[in-house]
Amino acid sequence: MDGATETLAPDELDVRLTAREGFAAGNERGLVVVLDTQLTSALLHKGLARELQSRLQGLRKERDLPFAARVEVWLGEVGGDLAAALDEHRDAVAREVQADRLEAGSAPGGVEAVALRVAEHDLTVGMRVVES
Repeated sequence: MDGATETLAPDELDVRLTAREGFAAGNERGLVVVLDTQLTSALLHKGLARELQSRLQGLRKERDLPFAARVEVWLGEVGGDLAAALDEHRDAVAREVQADRLEAGSAPGGVEAVALRVAEHDLTVGMRVVES
């Protein structure tokens, strides 16, 4: 080519968008969007907290608790990322499941405990309605 100009027809050129590892990319109508898809510990913890919240809401529903019922919740043997998620998001989870108490540890005697799975964590959960 040595500095010569060449004109290519559209069917002679193939331009592709390929995202680097850890990113997702897409284009449409001349616009390009690139997203960072790497999961930080903060995102992982928030996701675990939301999963815990969902499981606890499911337990409330399973027990047919009234919407306004306040509860106390004990989560036995919480460790690893789930413990960090609980530390970071305890207040938000408690608020959403209407828990006056949400703590790691064994439920007191007389509180029925059930097995729940949150992501890869197996938990024993005790929940009781708070008497008003």
